[in-house]
Amino acid sequence: MTPSFALRDALALGDLQTFLGRSARVDDGAVRLIGSCGVLAVYTSVLQPAGLLDRSPTVLGLRTFAAETQAPLDSVVPIRALLDRLARLEGPATGSPGEPVGVLVPPDTATAPWAG
Repeated sequence: MTPSFALRDALALGDLQTFLGRSARVDDGAVRLIGSCGVLAVYTSVLQPAGLLDRSPTVLGLRTFAAETQAPLDSVVPIRALLDRLARLEGPATGSPGEPVGVLVPPDTATAPWAG
C-alpha cells in the first residue's frame, strides 16, 4: 500500500508547496515526512555539516500541518519528487478550500544524514 496523507484543504496544500519550494532553494535534497495523530511534520535541512571533520551544526526547518494518515507515516523523499506530486494536484482537482486534499507519498526514497 502506497503511503498517503490528506491535508485539511487546498490552502494547506499551497502552504506545503511554498515551504518545499523555499526549502529546495536552500538545499535541493530530501524532506522527512512524519505523520500520526492528525499531524504531519515536514522536516528539511537548512544547514548541515559537509563531512566528518566539519564542525558546522545541523539546523532543521520544520512545518506542521493538520493532516490525516491511514497509518503512521515516516518517510524521507526527494523534495523535487514531492513538489512534482503536489503540482499535479493543482487546479480543479483540489476542489474547494474547505475539502481535504489527498496526497500520495512518492515511491522514491532518499537518504539524509540529518534524518536519522
